[in-house]
Amino acid sequence: MSLTKTILFGDDPAHDGIRRAMGETAARVVAAFPFSIPTRRKNQPGRGPYGDPFWPSSVCSASKELGIETILVNSRRCAQTKKQADAIRNRAESIHKKRTADWERRFPN
Repeated sequence: MSLTKTILFGDDPAHDGIRRAMGETAARVVAAFPFSIPTRRKNQPGRGPYGDPFWPSSVCSASKELGIETILVNSRRCAQTKKQADAIRNRAESIHKKRTADWERRFPN
């Protein structure tokens, strides 16, 4: 097992201080990004039972294109303000529509 896994998931009391410090640091970072955009989305009807394969990359592309700093927490891309999250979501919708239209054009059913 790697040292990081040993520290995070082990039960050695010698690592309690490091584990606590890592948890506190992570909590501060996550608290600074309270507004989330889910990166999982159900597939559209008729396209299969799995998650939409275009949505996660659309959200990531939108945040990069807009130059908005985000973090990924539990399958959600998180932004610092609601305005930023809304801008990413709106741009991601546009990117998603374009990508799905391109896919349908190239691979018609």
